[in-house]
Amino acid sequence: MPDMSSATPLELPDPARSQAVLIGTSMGRREHDKQAERGLRHLREALCDKHIWGLPDKNCHLLINAATAEDVVNYCLAAASRVGSNGSLLLYFIGHSETDYEGFLHLGVDRTAPTRTLSMQRVTQFLEDEKSLNVTVILDCSHAGAATRSGLSPNIALLGATEAHTLAAIHPDEPYTTFTGNLLWLLRNGIDDRPEILTLSDIHHELANMLAPNHHPRPVLSFSQHAPSRPLVRNTARHPSTKRTTRGPIELGIKPTPTRRTPTYIPRQHDRALRAYLLDTASSSGQLIVLVGDPNTGKTRSANEAVNAALPSRKVIIAPHPEVLGDLADFTYVDEQAVIWLDDIGAYLPPHGSPDVLEHRLRTLADRGLRSPVIATATTETWAKLAAAGGSSVMSAIVVAVEASFNDEEMARAAEIANTDPQIAEALDNVQGNRVIQALMGEELPRPVTWELRTRGYGDRPPTTDLLHRDAMIGALTDLISPITTEDDDKSGPTVIALDGAWGIGKTSLVDLVVRELKSTPRPTLQATKAKPLKVHEADRALSGHGDPLWTKEMMPRADPASGDPPLITAHFEPWAHQTSEQVWAGLTTTVLGAVEKTLLPHQTPATGRYWFQRNLDRVDRMRLRRALRKSCLSPLLAVSVLALAIPVVAQMARSTDTYRLFDWVIAGSNIALLIAGIAFITGVGHSIWRYRTRPAADFLPAELFVGPVPSGATDDTIRDPYHNARSGQLYLAQHDVFAVLDDVRRSGHHMVVFIDDLDRCTPRTTAEVFEAINLFVTRTFPVTRFVLCLDATTVAAHLDEVYGALKGKPLHGDDPSPGWSFLRKLIQLPITIPPIAADSIDGLLNSLLGEVVQQPLPARPTTQTPANGLRKITTEPQVLAASPASPLATSMVNAVAEVLEHDEDIRKLLAERLKEQSGLSVRETKRILTIWQYYVRVLIRLDPGNLAEHARHLVILAEIIARWPAAQRAVHRRFDGNHGLTLLASADGDWEWAKAVRRVGLDHKCADGIRALLDRYDGKRVASVAERLT
Repeated sequence: MPDMSSATPLELPDPARSQAVLIGTSMGRREHDKQAERGLRHLREALCDKHIWGLPDKNCHLLINAATAEDVVNYCLAAASRVGSNGSLLLYFIGHSETDYEGFLHLGVDRTAPTRTLSMQRVTQFLEDEKSLNVTVILDCSHAGAATRSGLSPNIALLGATEAHTLAAIHPDEPYTTFTGNLLWLLRNGIDDRPEILTLSDIHHELANMLAPNHHPRPVLSFSQHAPSRPLVRNTARHPSTKRTTRGPIELGIKPTPTRRTPTYIPRQHDRALRAYLLDTASSSGQLIVLVGDPNTGKTRSANEAVNAALPSRKVIIAPHPEVLGDLADFTYVDEQAVIWLDDIGAYLPPHGSPDVLEHRLRTLADRGLRSPVIATATTETWAKLAAAGGSSVMSAIVVAVEASFNDEEMARAAEIANTDPQIAEALDNVQGNRVIQALMGEELPRPVTWELRTRGYGDRPPTTDLLHRDAMIGALTDLISPITTEDDDKSGPTVIALDGAWGIGKTSLVDLVVRELKSTPRPTLQATKAKPLKVHEADRALSGHGDPLWTKEMMPRADPASGDPPLITAHFEPWAHQTSEQVWAGLTTTVLGAVEKTLLPHQTPATGRYWFQRNLDRVDRMRLRRALRKSCLSPLLAVSVLALAIPVVAQMARSTDTYRLFDWVIAGSNIALLIAGIAFITGVGHSIWRYRTRPAADFLPAELFVGPVPSGATDDTIRDPYHNARSGQLYLAQHDVFAVLDDVRRSGHHMVVFIDDLDRCTPRTTAEVFEAINLFVTRTFPVTRFVLCLDATTVAAHLDEVYGALKGKPLHGDDPSPGWSFLRKLIQLPITIPPIAADSIDGLLNSLLGEVVQQPLPARPTTQTPANGLRKITTEPQVLAASPASPLATSMVNAVAEVLEHDEDIRKLLAERLKEQSGLSVRETKRILTIWQYYVRVLIRLDPGNLAEHARHLVILAEIIARWPAAQRAVHRRFDGNHGLTLLASADGDWEWAKAVRRVGLDHKCADGIRALLDRYDGKRVASVAERLT
């Protein structure tokens, strides 16, 4: 094939007399349909750009998913008939294709119907009839090279994405198909070393060079003698004025590093979504895109890199202050091929005023109908204020969360870049908590998804992943359970949370996922001071009541005061295995102490031995233990030496004196015996002193003193204190042990959370014992400990009613049907009803259990199909890869939005109004309502950040319903033929419809009257709509 790229005509085909038909068809999966459609729309935008070709809009036709192949032919014939002199016809196709057994190419109109294809023979036939036209055909499909088998007339030039037996490349992480994406980049940026007019051969040669390094299919070019030198588009590289205006990093608001050099950009997880948003908004209507995150997290740099990658040819218009934004919104001309850059959106807010001015300017700018994306950045706090204000432009904005810490994949990319960028390498050496951007300031393809045998059945083990996509609930629960540093324990969150649901609803699974989320949060601690083994002389002084403390809190890991996340200790208690009060307390004590020991007091360490010995001193007979210690400490040599000393003394008196010469001394024999005995005696004394001063006390005392609290029923006489046991009792001792340890846990800055599961499986007496134990914990007697209970509230209330039968008929709270429900009300600050599986979660659950329904990726050999008409066809598919899910909303953003809502004036007024109308309102009941409201607000922020202020007001009514009538929650939140119980009640018109709804839901009439009054007064349908999403 001759290279005629150097032949450059003087002018392009006349765009006013030319026509282009851009054809796109279904590729079988929605994400790829978007790639095809997005690519064609942006190709049309490029061809109509006066700097590239300048086709009039009416001459560039977009044909997506035509009904039949005949429609495509007719459309192309109509376009060909409108081509004038000095004009040309461009046909561009993206879609599915196949070859028949003779190797002829068929372009698919819809892959679901084999007969709806367009044969390239048919295309070349009608194009040959227009021999006076210059026709350029570009095919972005598999087997594009097979189009030449049909034969091409001299007026036709063909550029194909692949050779005859090659599949086209598609990757769901990219905004376009591979071939079209590279062609678009080439059209927008041009070729540096080519003339002002690019020919078809120039473009083919450059595309081949661009695709080859990534092992993508090689494009093909087929032409007659003069076709490759046919001019196609202008070379934008030869016209700097047509290229996007490049702004410097300082001008765009990118903060400089200390070296004043912009480091290499490290790709982030949010980049892919951000670039896709830019492309979508640029092809439809300008929309606000906001990158939200903490300060110094790289928001502005990410925005700049995304604009460079997605819209490289667009001009960036910077609005440096509110007045310029006002001009853009009101009257300034804005090129539609632009990006409006706001950077820090907080700078456009008045110092002490309302965000209404900013909202007005954004709405006015949107009303102009520009296809210019507006991109901005915002801190979490600023965006929370804007979101709470509820402006339409803000609420419809696309929000991209920018995390402060890099994930593992981002850290790996940073490590690769560090090999060539010393600034990145230095930052990684100093990074803390994966906060690489802060350190700078002071790709492997995903694996293909294949079909595989996933299971041979399922057991009933709790899952390790969130199969029901309850991430909003998990996140809200984690927020409320996570400890915070505060002087007022009462403001640190609910102490007792109840997860209410029937057996098998998923309470245990939810708890496991919450615990995993809690443990995933970094909670730094200060390293404990290394302790030495407890020596005998130290133990002796401690038993005598003198000397320094054997253990100090510095010997235990402590919370880092500089960290905002105090360390957390979790414990899991199964009460159904215990029956009596003593068993319940013994089991709870063992569970709590075991969790503490695992985290803070590991076995067989000197610090742990010192801790428990000092803790047990008040529970033993010190004098007896001291005597036993000293006795055990005496050397065995001492007794032998005493005996050996007495015998020679007696023998000396009975024998005559004989003398012996030892060196220069003359010594009597009896004196030698005395000398030997004396040496043995002195050695025994020295050995005893050595044991006393240097040996660990644990070698001479019972092991119980060093591994935990001394049990009250200890059998070793040396550690029994009958007077102490008599005045205290075994139950008191168990409570005292837990209290003392938890007090030390509190002083070390740690927090304790106890998860109690299967409470509804216990006997009524055990259930009551557990609640009495929890009640003791939540009083001021004990340090603050949180409890999360998994229970069936109806069953537990019935158990409590049975145990406290003497209270039957005595009203403990006006809204409760029985004393059992009143006990639950008193103890539980946050009751959460676990919703059943929603209908829209069924597909996701099946995908999680059985795998997604995806075609096994081929580059495998093609499969053979024989359609009904007997024509044998070879069918192949492009390779498909799975895309990764979007990242959840950051906790810091949720906290900021929740804080704004808590201080909203209208919400505060509604809360006050509802609390004033409560009969017999107490502080406990007030806290209970507020805690329930705060929990569901956090769930709602994660599920739907739109129109939060209004929804939060409806949640006030929902929180009152949940708090006032806990016995009605199972009925109110059930689904009836797909309808939420509260929706049925809210939709009931008139007394008769209400009575039918109450009977169907199974609601107690005493509760029903109160609920009806609330629904009638406070827009019950909207309250029910919010409840249906959250419960």
